[in-house]
Amino acid sequence: MAKAPTSNRRTAIVLTSLMAAMTFGAGLLLLLEPQPVVPSASARLVSTENLGDSRASLFRTADQQGWAGIVIHDSGSLEGSTQSLHQIHEKLGLGGLGYHFVVGNGKGAADGQIESGYRWQQQQPGAHSTGEHADWFNRSAIGICMIGDTDRQAPTEKQTRELLWLVRELQMRYNIPSDRVYIQTGSGQGSNLFPLSSFRQQLISQR
Repeated sequence: MAKAPTSNRRTAIVLTSLMAAMTFGAGLLLLLEPQPVVPSASARLVSTENLGDSRASLFRTADQQGWAGIVIHDSGSLEGSTQSLHQIHEKLGLGGLGYHFVVGNGKGAADGQIESGYRWQQQQPGAHSTGEHADWFNRSAIGICMIGDTDRQAPTEKQTRELLWLVRELQMRYNIPSDRVYIQTGSGQGSNLFPLSSFRQQLISQR
């Protein structure tokens, strides 16, 4: 009868050792598994409504690239967010969100909220422009997308204000003049409800 506790203790030690070995092996396999080039979680949400450190954190990225221009697009849809655009761009084979920043309009993301994507956080070229000179725009210009369709609806006042703040901040940080801020909203056919004239008047015009 006195041998039973010893046998049970020996069995427990063996089982504990076996479990520890399996855990170590699983951990080792996870470490050796190749990591994806493009992260599945594409964005860190940063609202410019919050003053102080949150504004500064928007520009904490990998080693800064020498950006030479800014391109502003709209999403062509009345609602959306960084996550929804990321999914669309992933299906199109772009490797995830093609823009560096997305500015919400209150339908899918908070009105005026700026969301930065992984391309900005990792200082990678964008995948936001097509056609002639697309390579230069994607490699050298910061891509910003406003949620909305300016062929059908004007941007909200708050969205426009936050977009202007972001563009001016990028102009100052990267010494980008106003003639290198390209506004490619709408389809280019018919009326465009983006407030182009007043927006341009408030950009930083000189280097």
